[in-house]
Amino acid sequence: MVRSTLLLLFVTLLSEAVLAAAQQPTRATEPAGDRKARRAKTRHEQARYPDPEREELIPGFPVGQPGPMHPQARWQLGPNVFMRTATRYRISLEGLWRFGPVFEKDERPDRSGMGWLKLPLLWTDPEAVVYDASHRIAEGRWMGIPLEQISTAWLERELYATSSWISKLVYLTVRAPWHDAAVHVNAEPVAPISKQQAQAVYDITSYLVYPGWSLIDLKKHTTPKKTGPLDDIPLETPAPQRAVSTARTYTEAKPAIYIDLIPAGPHFESIRVRSDGHRTWLAECRLGLPPIFAFPVRPDDPVPQFELVITARGSKGQAAELLRQRFALRRRPRKPLRFEFSMPKEAPPQLDFYLYEFVDGKRVLRDQFYPITLQRSGRSEGKPEGGAP
Repeated sequence: MVRSTLLLLFVTLLSEAVLAAAQQPTRATEPAGDRKARRAKTRHEQARYPDPEREELIPGFPVGQPGPMHPQARWQLGPNVFMRTATRYRISLEGLWRFGPVFEKDERPDRSGMGWLKLPLLWTDPEAVVYDASHRIAEGRWMGIPLEQISTAWLERELYATSSWISKLVYLTVRAPWHDAAVHVNAEPVAPISKQQAQAVYDITSYLVYPGWSLIDLKKHTTPKKTGPLDDIPLETPAPQRAVSTARTYTEAKPAIYIDLIPAGPHFESIRVRSDGHRTWLAECRLGLPPIFAFPVRPDDPVPQFELVITARGSKGQAAELLRQRFALRRRPRKPLRFEFSMPKEAPPQLDFYLYEFVDGKRVLRDQFYPITLQRSGRSEGKPEGGAP
């Protein structure tokens, strides 16, 4: 009797296990997109509330659940769009971030005790706005220690990506003084794709959750200010500045942190405009093409056809077309494409660049670059600062 009961119990448990396994999606039956989204969501949940005992966790990475949001923290992205065209957006991430100073190399700040710091300034800046965990002004000190003597700190905020971002590339640009910080998205380190003297650009497209919240962390190490009679002596000698054009550029080292949403298909990476001193102008356009972009392989394969349009916009908003030129691409361009055009004697304040592609006989807008401002120097450069180097 006992043996029959045990056998019946064993058969019941085995049947339930087989049924549960059958209901779980396997690698063969689960769509690749769903599997990628599930892994990204799991990674994000682990990043938001990681287990301190996880061996693979980044040394010093913040742990625990965060405290209440600061009433002045604005993490909505819509109101922070400060540049846009028909195909791209630039969104500021400045404002209050969670702030967690650490006093040892691999010390893990607890999110419940993190304060707040207003970016893009550094916590050691005399004009920095710092709050403690209770949302009170830090008054220049953290746990009794002057902020200027703290060498290392973590910054953290969340970012919500909508489903419309799937068709975009997402680039994070960090300018001085945070340009040399270590960047992590959903607890994974991200290497810069472009790094200049005071600016770093990161491709965070594949690290985000679509749609959903993602976690961005910055870890910054700086040289603490010494106290005593040497206070008036700078600790570091500023590096000599490279001579640049007097024209306004999009790469000047003004403190900032933002993201760019640009087309995942053919797009502008950078544009440089210069003049010969007369009415002839030269535009050098570097194009970005997706890895799967199809180029002709056989003689009878179609050749991708594009069109570049340049328009001038006056101070009163009037627009005039300066160039409309078609071109074909038989291979991936390694150098910027050059286009000559003429401009009226009085150069307009702004130039707009449009990239079209002909698909099945139809003209499709692929990208509209950010407006480029011209100066009297007759030269200007533009980079989407979220674009590849």
